Amino acid sequence: MHEKRSVRLWSESDRDPIVKTRRNAKQALSLRLAVLIAATSTLGACSPEEEVTGSVHNKCATQLYPSYNRKALDQCVAVCIKCDNGSTTTCSTSCTLKGAH
Repeated sequence: MHEKRSVRLWSESDRDPIVKTRRNAKQALSLRLAVLIAATSTLGACSPEEEVTGSVHNKCATQLYPSYNRKALDQCVAVCIKCDNGSTTTCSTSCTLKGAH
């Protein structure tokens, strides 16, 4: 009357240790690749910005100071505020990090 069905909880390939090892190796490789891509993306975003150099920035700086010296803190901050639309705090920090005294 009632048929007995056997339910397989695993496939034949799950019993084979070689197949399981290969599957685990593929999963490990996929995980390593994902971690590598994430790390590369993160490190790529941390690259320093290039210094603003261009004819527009230089023209603005020379209009303020005919002999502009980017290592002079007061000149650097004034040019940053005027030409880069910065604030005193951010420009002071930026110029100090660039080596202005």
